[in-house]
Amino acid sequence: MVPEYKSRWPDVEVNYLVISTGDYIVCLDGELNVDWKTSDEYDKNGHSDEVEFNKILNNVALFESRPQHHLNNENKKSFRRMLGESVARALAHDYKSAESILVQAQEFLLDRSREKSREWYLTTSAVSTIIICLVIFILLPFRDEISLCFGIKNLDILVSILGGTIGAFISITLRLGKSSVEADSGFYLHVLESIARTSAGSVAGILSGVLIKLGIVMPAFNTQDSTLLTLFAIGFVAGASERFIPSFISKIEKEETTNE
Repeated sequence: MVPEYKSRWPDVEVNYLVISTGDYIVCLDGELNVDWKTSDEYDKNGHSDEVEFNKILNNVALFESRPQHHLNNENKKSFRRMLGESVARALAHDYKSAESILVQAQEFLLDRSREKSREWYLTTSAVSTIIICLVIFILLPFRDEISLCFGIKNLDILVSILGGTIGAFISITLRLGKSSVEADSGFYLHVLESIARTSAGSVAGILSGVLIKLGIVMPAFNTQDSTLLTLFAIGFVAGASERFIPSFISKIEKEETTNE
């Protein structure tokens, strides 16, 4: 049996039907775009508030054009259905409800964007951390050669890197719950930023270990009794803190200015 809306609106492509009446039809087409059509009688009578109706349509068009590459098919369909419901309310002259649905649609898109952004950040930073840790364990058999290159005995430099990397990952994880991240910028930018932050933590770990061993920072820890666990902890703090490297650079610049 042919649905009633097909006989009434035969030239409208319907993937998902929102509403069909004798005056208008609102649906999603094959590409999940919001589509609607009105009867000649409806067009003759017009809208009860042309300004409000056009405002609703403008907002629907704006939301449709926003980046939605992070949405899966189910979420994208749900989002577009909400836009279709808003158009349906506007055609029924219920502009207040139409605006309310648009607000909910905006919140829905923002929530999904934040979820996907956090997923990208956490996944990439976790993979980066695991890779760096694996590289460190692979380098352990060559620790003597590495020690000769850097002038640091035994495992100190590797332990500092390990601490800085894990510290950076923990910092990223904790900050995600407080920051307003969105997926609009795309997957690759999230990957690059996550890798950059994790790598910066590793560099901070290296720098903290070297500075301690050289006696430039926290000379009290540069003793025979300083354990690898201590160096790991200091590297962890350095990796988790985004101010460690900038603070050290500022300190060097101030010393150079004073000497001049």
